[in-house]
This record gives sequence, structure tokens and C-alpha cells, in this order.
Amino acid sequence: MAKVKPPAVLTSPAGKVEVAPPPAQKGEVAGQEKPKEVRQEQVTQAPSAAPPPSGEGMILLGRPPTYPKSAQGGAWVEGVVQLAIWVKAEGELSAVRVARSSGDVRLDDAARLTVANEWRFKPAKQDYRILVSVEFRGGKSYLRFEGLEMGSAPPPPGEEKGEAKGGSTP
Repeated sequence: MAKVKPPAVLTSPAGKVEVAPPPAQKGEVAGQEKPKEVRQEQVTQAPSAAPPPSGEGMILLGRPPTYPKSAQGGAWVEGVVQLAIWVKAEGELSAVRVARSSGDVRLDDAARLTVANEWRFKPAKQDYRILVSVEFRGGKSYLRFEGLEMGSAPPPPGEEKGEAKGGSTP
């Protein structure tokens, strides 16, 4: 390995101190500038449109429902329940309804009652509605937020806050 000599210090006629360029290395010509490294910048395209809000961000407190014990005998009962959840601007639950049944009232009730009794919501400038699917599979449940509609009309009269039994449509 070759030793590198420190650069020579030169004094210009005006009294300014200047540093001499380093000596040429093998294959270089003294006084000739090294070619500059060219970096290609990665070009990113702006997204065409933001994805629609899912509603998940409006939940302050919420967990997937517990798999109902009554559906645990022998083979697991499985299905997907879609819920429509209406929330007042103050963040208070107005109603939760089964928008699409799983085909098993035990799963539908578990999903609806968990939201009605345990979930808490963020306040907003206006009332809103959240669509969420709850999938019951293998003794567990999973949430999938599907949509948020701001300024949605209040729910039709009927089961308020999910207290009534049985699935219904909005």
C-alpha cells in the first residue's frame, strides 16, 4: 500500500493560504480533474389518488369479538359478518346493524354486541358510518375495515346500539 503524502500548502501573492491538489495516482494525469460520479435519482410518481378511508382510524378502543362458546362444539362454525356502525359527531355510538349476515345468528350477535358494548369512537365534525367485516375462522375472529362515510344519514329506526337479538339489514 502506497503512503499518502499530506497536501502541500502554498501561499499566494495576496497572502492567502491555498492547498495544492493531491499528487496524481497511477493512471491519472496531474492537473486533470477526476470525472465526477453521476448519481441517478430515483423518480417516484405521485399517487394518483389517496385510498379511501377505511374507518379504522375512527376507533379509539375496539377489539375483535370473542368467538362465541355456543359455536365451538365439534366443528367450528365459520363465517363473515358485515356490520354498519353509525356514530354521532360527538363520538357516541348511534347504532350498529348487521349489514350482511354470516348465516349464523351466534356469530352475528357476537360481532354486533361487542361493537355495541365495548368499542369507543373518535369525535368528528359530523356524524359518520363505518363498515367493518368480522371473520370468524378456526375459533378466532378477525376485523377488516371496509369503509368510512362522513356525514352519513342517521340509521333507520329499529335496534339502537345493537341491543336487539338477530341479524337485520340497514
